[in-house]
Amino acid sequence: MNKISTLFTGRLAALVILLNITYSGFAQNDIPDGYYDKAEGLASAQLKTALSQIIKEGERLSYGSGTWTGFEKCDRHPDGYVWDMYSYEKRYFPGGGSAPGGMNIEHSVAKSWWGGTKNDAYKDLYHLNPSDATANSARSNYPLGVVKSGKTVGSLKIGNNSYGSEYNSNSFEPLDEYKGDFARAYMYMFTCYEDLNWTGTNAPSMLNNNKYPMLRPWAAKMLLEWNELDPVSEKEINRAAEIYKIQGNRNPFIDYPELAEHLWGSKVGEPFEFTENDDPKIVSPSNNSSFSMPEVHYTMTSTLKVTVKAKNMTSPLDLRLEGDKKNLFSLSRDILYPSEGIIDNEVIISYNPVKAEETMVNIIISSAKDEVQQRSININAVSTEDFYAVAAENVTHNSFTAKWTALSSANEFDIDVYTKHISGEEQILIGEADFDGSLDEGWSLSNNSYADYTSEAGTIRLASGSKGAELYSPEYDLSKGGLIYVNTKKWNSDSGVKLTVSIDDKEIDAIEPGSDYEEFEISFDEAGADSKICFSTVKGKRLFISNIEVMTKGIKIEDISLPGYPKTIKNATSHNVENLNEGSYYFYTVTPINSEWGKSDEIMVVTPISASVDKTEMNDYKVYSSNGIILVKNLNSGERVSVYNIAGKLLSQSEASSSDMRININEQGVYIVVVENDSVSTSFKVSLYN
Repeated sequence: MNKISTLFTGRLAALVILLNITYSGFAQNDIPDGYYDKAEGLASAQLKTALSQIIKEGERLSYGSGTWTGFEKCDRHPDGYVWDMYSYEKRYFPGGGSAPGGMNIEHSVAKSWWGGTKNDAYKDLYHLNPSDATANSARSNYPLGVVKSGKTVGSLKIGNNSYGSEYNSNSFEPLDEYKGDFARAYMYMFTCYEDLNWTGTNAPSMLNNNKYPMLRPWAAKMLLEWNELDPVSEKEINRAAEIYKIQGNRNPFIDYPELAEHLWGSKVGEPFEFTENDDPKIVSPSNNSSFSMPEVHYTMTSTLKVTVKAKNMTSPLDLRLEGDKKNLFSLSRDILYPSEGIIDNEVIISYNPVKAEETMVNIIISSAKDEVQQRSININAVSTEDFYAVAAENVTHNSFTAKWTALSSANEFDIDVYTKHISGEEQILIGEADFDGSLDEGWSLSNNSYADYTSEAGTIRLASGSKGAELYSPEYDLSKGGLIYVNTKKWNSDSGVKLTVSIDDKEIDAIEPGSDYEEFEISFDEAGADSKICFSTVKGKRLFISNIEVMTKGIKIEDISLPGYPKTIKNATSHNVENLNEGSYYFYTVTPINSEWGKSDEIMVVTPISASVDKTEMNDYKVYSSNGIILVKNLNSGERVSVYNIAGKLLSQSEASSSDMRININEQGVYIVVVENDSVSTSFKVSLYN
């Protein structure tokens, strides 16, 4: 990594040398044994997600007086005053969860970035700080940055960011001695809460709308430099230790500052090892971790796969069951042998209930010779008397056995076996949003838009007295036209309120909401295959939106029962279905007769094909499928080829420029291929196996 010496003044370097307080993180014995095991040996996106799953667990104090009670423990300066990283003021805690005069609770990562208060991120002490109110107000919801010219408020510099060329608008720069603190707090937040929708105001300045790498290049580079040039200090260690006592979770970038390089820096792609010695160690599962068996009917068997990993082993691991109901469980293996010191084996756990109940068993993992911490794994199981259809058995190229659970209240069942066929076109739902406390995935606001989710539950409010708002949908295929449904009302007594609806910056309608919620239907003609819809209003013309639905034309799929179905089956919980076609998809449902239970969920069955390539011929076209590719031959130039999944969603559409067209499909399944010209539309059903 390149160090930029101009980032930090000599004042900090002298301070570090004088006090000799450069720290690499917590002492290892402060980190609970096994805490980071689920992330052991992972890299890049997998490492970040594993860390997220670990550190998001725990408690959070209630926001407000609870937060100040926490600050009294983690942000008290050794000299007794409030440790304020935003100003030079010295104020003292009044006690009792009250704020000192002139101070606020500051979200170092602005809460508007993820748009809400109904989650743990809003009240997480790792990024909350006691702050001078004036400095807090001045920094607004700006991102971190390097400010060469601007104003100073408290100890912050406020002005345009001069770091890199990707973002050059408003930002705030903390003191040199706190830059590492802020960097590690930001990296913690973007890791712990990677599942939130980080598209709110100013979030796009530092973040891409993805889980990994999430940080934009300029932001990653700056935070990495701050992390390196301002190492973990005694203040930060003590603060994190107090937060751990309160919340029960840790900041891994304080425990292991070098993690940052593995996620965004020079060591991306390299597995991270949380333990560097050669002692034998069980890596996973972690101690006291819990797994849930798939729920099962009490007459059937449930299975679960658990992977056991260990390293530096010289002897086997032993597995045994403990618990009052251990006789209901079995393990596929009870001894795991190392290969070159490594154990990496799947163990299948089977559960054979005898009645409907909830039960638990422990799996103890230990070694008779190697000194490793014994692991106890909790396995939870639930068996029921519920009625449902289960996966088919004995599937051949022309038959299968349909199965369902037994019922004490019924001994007759109607079974329907059917295929799916295209029967025309219909409007299908391709997108929706309900704004319950945050933006839905893929939805975003333009910079400087105003929106909140607190004025009325389950809604988004657009515009304020000083700011308008532009709300954007994800990209949709709107090439066949369609309908938009939006449920909206105006704010209180605002007059002349309009909600403008545009597609790809072209206005298609402007509706006038009333005082009560009303659903508006907006039709649109053909647009693009990757189009965005914008809902906008101007400042001072405030309105609420409770939900949005986007519809477009898709194929209509009809269920066609096989000859002889539905049929009634008596005194049985299975039925043989025969005389089927190979390489085809079939579906079945089962309905108990004279029972309170209704029709089961749909079960899908794929009959295997006898050769590696599935070939369907109709007229002069030929359609082949193999190894993730659909090949259509004998096309005429200009003919349109569309591919739909079995649910009717359009996946691909293009015009033929030659006689052959290759279409890449990422997943196994049944697909409908439609070839269209001016006079005829021809459909093919294709079973694709990668």
